[in-house]
Parts: sequence; C-alpha cells; structure tokens
Amino acid sequence: MGHGWEVWDHSAQDNPITIDYFRKSVAATLLTYPRLAGIGITAGENMQNPKGEFSRENWLFDTYGKGIEDVKKLQPDRPISSSIGMNQANLLDIVSGWRQYAGPFELSYKYSAAHMYSSQVPHSPRETSSICLRKCTLG
Repeated sequence: MGHGWEVWDHSAQDNPITIDYFRKSVAATLLTYPRLAGIGITAGENMQNPKGEFSRENWLFDTYGKGIEDVKKLQPDRPISSSIGMNQANLLDIVSGWRQYAGPFELSYKYSAAHMYSSQVPHSPRETSSICLRKCTLG
C-alpha cells in the first residue's frame, strides 16, 4: 500500500515561496495520480522547531493539508486520506494547526525498534504516549 518519499529542503520551513511550491507539488501529484488514495506525512527530525506561524505542524498543514484541500475543491467526491505521524510532532500543535482542515485525518504514533537502537538516548514510546495522554486534551 505505501511507499516512502522523503523530500526536505532545509530552507523551506520559513520561506513562503517554498511553502507554496510544496503545496502546489502536493496538489500536482494528486491530480497526476488519480488513484492515489492518500498521503502520510510526519514532522521530521531535520525540521526546525520554531513556534507560531512556521512551526513544524503548521508547515505540514500549509503544504500538504492545503495541497490536498486544493485538489478536493476540484474533485469534491474524491476520497483522499491523510495520516500524520507523531514522530517529532506535538499533538496539541497538530490539532491546533489542522483545526481548519476540511476533511478527516488520522494520527499515527509508531516507534521503530531499529530507530531506538540507533539513538544515543532512546526514549520509550510508552513513556512518551503516557505523557501525551496525561497532558493532551482535544477540546
């Protein structure tokens, strides 16, 4: 079902021209491949972590979310699923940043055992998820 496509430009996160380029690229990809049923995204470890307008979570919405919405305006009956990986993202910031999104999206929390062994300071997914469950509310 899935195929990984990793693209990142280290100057992209706070550059409106690059944000617009990514948005249009997402829309063009979906329009070019009408059988593509969804996109999975995540805030990667190489992204900057500013707060506010250019946060990781807002960047994901401004590029992928709005790109999907652009296609849905042209093809309103087309189902396009969105899955947001929680690897380096903050749940409250995703909910806040994606609040205006017109369609449903899924949240995915996975932690690869291979990643754990490649980190000098691995953290347990159980610790992270229990912290989130205590602190996060979807109001």
